Amino acid sequence: MQTEQINVRIDAPTKVAAEAIFSEIGVSTADAIRMFYRQVIIQRGLPFVPKTAKSQSDKKTDDRRIEKIISDSIKKNKTALKDLADR
Repeated sequence: MQTEQINVRIDAPTKVAAEAIFSEIGVSTADAIRMFYRQVIIQRGLPFVPKTAKSQSDKKTDDRRIEKIISDSIKKNKTALKDLADR
């Protein structure tokens, strides 16, 4: 099957947070994007209900969640590297 390439620019915190979640569930970023495209086809539209922009307090809560995900991911990576170094 012939494939096509997609290029997308995204802010770094969003990318890191999403990739940490993908890693936790065991899928690559490319696989997650493929799943999204397949769900668009199956649903014949977006696989979620678009909503209006969040309030400023909701955005701050989301920012804190993203920061925690990034922090947790960094801690896990440091622990894994330390475990490898101790072997």
